[in-house]
Amino acid sequence: MADYYAILGVEKTANAEDIKSAYRKLAKEFHPDINKAPGAEEKFKEISEAYEVLSDPRKRFEHDNHNDMLSQFRMHRQVHKEPNSSVQIAIAIDPFDAMAQFTKNISYDKVVFCSDCNGEGGRSDGNAPSVCPECNGLGRIVRIIAEGFFNMQQDFGPCRRCKSRGFLHKIVCQTCSGFGAKKETVTQQINFPVGCLNKQFILHGMGSQEDPRQQPGPLIIQCKLQDNPYFKIDEAENCYYFLDLDPVEAIVGTEKKVMSLERQEISIKIPKFSKSGQKLQFKNKGFHRNSNGRGDFIIELRHKMPDKLTEEQEKILKSYLSSLS
Repeated sequence: MADYYAILGVEKTANAEDIKSAYRKLAKEFHPDINKAPGAEEKFKEISEAYEVLSDPRKRFEHDNHNDMLSQFRMHRQVHKEPNSSVQIAIAIDPFDAMAQFTKNISYDKVVFCSDCNGEGGRSDGNAPSVCPECNGLGRIVRIIAEGFFNMQQDFGPCRRCKSRGFLHKIVCQTCSGFGAKKETVTQQINFPVGCLNKQFILHGMGSQEDPRQQPGPLIIQCKLQDNPYFKIDEAENCYYFLDLDPVEAIVGTEKKVMSLERQEISIKIPKFSKSGQKLQFKNKGFHRNSNGRGDFIIELRHKMPDKLTEEQEKILKSYLSSLS
């Protein structure tokens, strides 16, 4: 917006007579009927426009406060601007993939600023934006709560109506409906290191970007073990393998084959009189804690009752029970 005081060459404190006097002097100098120099007519139009505004008390008030309001909004946004949001996702990792470095394509939603309004939610076309009535221009919802003789100020967080801007534009952006941002689904190829399970990774610049003047927020990835019927993981990156045993096998002892994390079938000796819930522990054979160390591979035995018996099996068991009497 033009500075009408500078056009007339007067101070902002000039009274009505000073403004009128300055206008008459300049109008006489640049009037098109008198001054035929190039640009004189445009200059005369500027002078006339400046006088029209500054000679009207209401228009002068709006002019005086327009630049101040915009300055306050700009200052407010610099001081109170919210950082761009982070995006947090959880990734399920196959137990065998977790045993080596691997690459995985992941898709996630993030919020990006509307390119049509540059994240502003609209435009004012030279007019001063209006102060948000919800937050009174603060950009945050702040309420005063009376507690006896004291007044407490409570901050309820960013203002949703103005999106923390503190003001509302006259013309709402039709693309984003005034939000200044939109949701976008992206796919990224991520390289995961050995020992990623139960770990959190922060990738800067890959999260949301509601404010185009700031760097995008971070993408925070939490790696967890994919649901499967055999392998579980504890906080120390130990691997639990649940092995079902027939109760008779648990009594007499046996050998069972299990799949290791290296995708190899290995034989495990089950000792006699093994109890349900008993653990067989193999040091440093579990999930990687990092590139140098591993947790333990722990086989937990679980007694599983058979659903049915053959006549011969039932006869043998009854004979065993008879021998106990």
